[in-house]
Amino acid sequence: FSLCTVLIASTLLFSRLHAGEEERETALASVTAVEAQRHVVALADDSLEGREGGSRGGRAAGTYLSHYLNTIHLEPAGDAGTFFQPFGGMRNILALIPGSDPAVSDELVVLGAHYDHVGYGTSQNSFGPTGLIHNGADDNASGVAGLLEVAEAISKLSRRPRRPILFALWDGEEKGLLGSYHFLRLPTAATTGKKIVFSLNLDMIGRLRNDRLEIYGARTAEGLRALVSKANESHRLLLVFDWKIDNDSDHYAFITSKIPTLMFHTGLHEQYHRPSDDVHLLNHDGLHRVAKLTFDTITSVADMPSDLPTYRPAARSESHVNQRNLESPIPQLPLRLGVGWVSENIVGGMAQPVIASLEPGGPAQQAGLRTKDTVIAIDGQPMKSQNEVVAKVATAIDSLSFEILSLDGTRRTIRVTLRGTPVRWGLATRIDPCEPSTPIVVRVTSGSPADRSGLKIGDRIVRIAGEAISQQSTVSEQLKDAVSPVEIILERQGRLTALQLSEIPIEH
Repeated sequence: FSLCTVLIASTLLFSRLHAGEEERETALASVTAVEAQRHVVALADDSLEGREGGSRGGRAAGTYLSHYLNTIHLEPAGDAGTFFQPFGGMRNILALIPGSDPAVSDELVVLGAHYDHVGYGTSQNSFGPTGLIHNGADDNASGVAGLLEVAEAISKLSRRPRRPILFALWDGEEKGLLGSYHFLRLPTAATTGKKIVFSLNLDMIGRLRNDRLEIYGARTAEGLRALVSKANESHRLLLVFDWKIDNDSDHYAFITSKIPTLMFHTGLHEQYHRPSDDVHLLNHDGLHRVAKLTFDTITSVADMPSDLPTYRPAARSESHVNQRNLESPIPQLPLRLGVGWVSENIVGGMAQPVIASLEPGGPAQQAGLRTKDTVIAIDGQPMKSQNEVVAKVATAIDSLSFEILSLDGTRRTIRVTLRGTPVRWGLATRIDPCEPSTPIVVRVTSGSPADRSGLKIGDRIVRIAGEAISQQSTVSEQLKDAVSPVEIILERQGRLTALQLSEIPIEH
């Protein structure tokens, strides 16, 4: 190819990518708090009498939802060319956006939310008082509103995602996940012959507090945590990945069917399954932020160029104990100097290097350092803070000369032979078998470049110097030949952050 041909091709590719991003932003802009609130107000109105599955109010809610799906021109995916899939006096509501790639037209992505609630409440399904309308604004008018906003946004895309997306509004969830189980046992004609490769469930997303969104099911397939965190890049929600898998919402039906599945949830509250779960208590801006994350998550999956990750059976047996064991820090390296510092001695915003304690038999004590000593200089270089001393010690080859100011005002010089070897970057990681491409930080050495950069225990490393973490190498191997400063992209509670590791020269 000529250079001109390559340049033209590159320009066209850039133009398509730029146009695609502009279209995404336009579609996302259609997800608004005002429209989401309008849906919640309609579904949580007293006239629907709590939307109990099979009730008069439940059927009225279904009619409202099917009418809206029709107005945004989604394809009916229920029985007999309708949006409805009847069962046991109840009705699932199903709508489809076909995929754009014939090669993956049989791979179905599902976005679901239950639209039923508990009606007037009983002693079996309400925390009381019973006999009053339970409007279920958060549970789950909020999830339904989020789904409708996402469906409308995706319908506005001129280029549909590669895989077909089914928008499923489940009935009978409050009676035992009846609607989702029924669909999985008896798919409709519009979905027969398609394999569900991924599902996302929205349940109670209307009470976002402190930006905190709970994520369930992220371990049902390899890489789901990384996928959601990437989708969250522009939304900056605080994602809490919970390993437990309970029989408490429709995501469970899909997980027991061995389908990679996520659930988004903003947490329980005092109004859960009570008549007081009303519209005025919702965080409508938070709901629309969760809906935007849902849009980016579901379209990322539906557009994924490669095969989607398969179901991971181990997710069903992993507990909070397994989570703690995986994410727990490993012991720090032995202290090279063996001292503790006075924490309250702050001058000019810096902690002064005053010794508070000495490790018995440690290098400092053996050399003759004492408590209350102040380190003035090391190898002739003035020391203004504890951090400077710690960094100097961390990178020294074997010994250092300390100039000390004693408590009585006398000065003395002491050479200390340090323990261990110098630290270059100062971090250790552990591989998560479910997320092997984002190793977990399990040790940050005090005073090291990792420590000084702000890296923390529990952070997950995403990229080093622009390169993704290879499953064939370790973080230490990828850092081995890195040139300082090194940019690290990390994930911390679902938020991607860039840090710079600046190497401290090794002291000879």
